[in-house]
Formats: sequence, structure tokens, C-alpha cells
Amino acid sequence: TVSVLYCSQDNTTTVKMQRTVAALMLVAAVSAQDKVVVNFYGESLCPGCDGAVNGPINRTLTAKGVPDILNFTYYPFGNAYVKISECKLDPGFQCWENACGYGAKNPPSDCYTGEVVCQHGAGECYGNLVETCVKNITGSDALSYMPFVYCFERNGD
Repeated sequence: TVSVLYCSQDNTTTVKMQRTVAALMLVAAVSAQDKVVVNFYGESLCPGCDGAVNGPINRTLTAKGVPDILNFTYYPFGNAYVKISECKLDPGFQCWENACGYGAKNPPSDCYTGEVVCQHGAGECYGNLVETCVKNITGSDALSYMPFVYCFERNGD
């Protein structure tokens, strides 16, 4: 089971996220499948993502027994995108996502080589980089890198 979650500043999204993760864990526990895979695409220093990371995600990942049935990965990129030549007339995340994102048929060669633009500005881009570095240093186990993410999101202004 794979679920992709995005955060937003809308509290209903956080509630839906919590319910989705709970439902996926129940499916894994009942069906004796491999771990439930949850990929979370967040944005550093985003108020909505801070609420999700320090709320339902923290409670879920630190609950007893959850690591045994959940394979969680945090991607600190969120709504960021790379400026590409194909999107000069229509710059923005949606154009980049269509051209370079999952399922893009013939992505242009500059999908990941241009300037990165973050929804919340340069501070978010820097924070995303810091969180990515910590994730790379500590390894792919969410229990190793998420404590830093909880702290950084809560205090990283």
C-alpha cells in the first residue's frame, strides 16, 4: 500500500491525513502485508506542514508498534519546483509537475538543473536543504531523522 501525502495550511487536510495514515496502518495489520508505505512531501518552515509534522505525523511515528508496520519517508520539497525552459510562459509548480513530475512522458533535460523556487521563499529552500542533509547523514530510517525535523519545524523561524 502506498500513500502520498501533502500538507496544507487547511486544518481539514491535517485531519484527513491522520485518518488516511490510520486507515493504511489498519489495512497492513489486518492483511499481514508488507509495511504500509507512506511518502510525505512537506515544506520546511511552512505553518501547515509544521502542524502536520508536529501533530499527526509525530503521534503516528512515535506510537507503539507503528514502526513495525509503517515505512515512512519524508521528502522536504513540497511545492518547490525548478525553473525550466518549457515553462517560461507559464512558470510555476503545476507546469513543472506536468513536465517533470511522476508520470511525465518526455521530461526536458533541465528538469533538475535550474533554479529551485520554493512556495515560501528562500528560507523554505534553505530549510529544505538542511532537512535533506540531516536525512542523508542519518540514513533512510525515519526514526533517525524525524526528531530533528520535529524540532526544526517547531523552532526553525
